[in-house]
Amino acid sequence: DYEKRDFVGDMIAQTKQEREERQQANEQLARDREALDASFGDLAQSLSFRANKPDRNDDDDDYDRDLRALATERRVRATDPSIAPAEAARARLDALKRREAQ
Repeated sequence: DYEKRDFVGDMIAQTKQEREERQQANEQLARDREALDASFGDLAQSLSFRANKPDRNDDDDDYDRDLRALATERRVRATDPSIAPAEAARARLDALKRREAQ
């Protein structure tokens, strides 16, 4: 019985030690990460990201504008070619009447 308590005590002590080591490692990682974050601003300034933008032509601007217009343009709903326009209108009218009746 004493051996069991001793074993359990050792296991608890070992678990506490491992937990403490993990916590210290996490704190060290956090300190390292903060140091890297602090030095990144200096690094980014020294590299001057996106300082040189490519020259743009007016043709590119027109193309981009037209492309955006096409992308945002409403799309036409497909129709059933086997139904005549008059029949489709009548079906829409019947559906509208049914909705109004409800």
